[in-house]
Amino acid sequence: MSEKLRRQLEKALVYIDQNLDKKMTTVHVAKVASISSFHFQRVFSTYLGETVGQYILHRRLERAAIMLVNTKSIGITNIASQFGFENHSAFSRAFKKQFNISPS
Repeated sequence: MSEKLRRQLEKALVYIDQNLDKKMTTVHVAKVASISSFHFQRVFSTYLGETVGQYILHRRLERAAIMLVNTKSIGITNIASQFGFENHSAFSRAFKKQFNISPS
């Protein structure tokens, strides 16, 4: 991987991590990285082993899991909403699929 491409991917990963609570599209993240959407998706999948959408979902779920453990005062529904899930059940299904345990 070239140094320029590595920096572009790194920029995209930092952007994703800093904006997990916002709605993101692959096209937008590719623009942040200054790469065409098609090329970005290809490179991202090749080097990270998952699609951009899968990566964003996994990072959101990881961050939500940390919040669930560390912040007992915030309910599951609020955390699900904060990370862009439409409802508690969608969050619970995704969480269970990722971690093999329910969020509660």
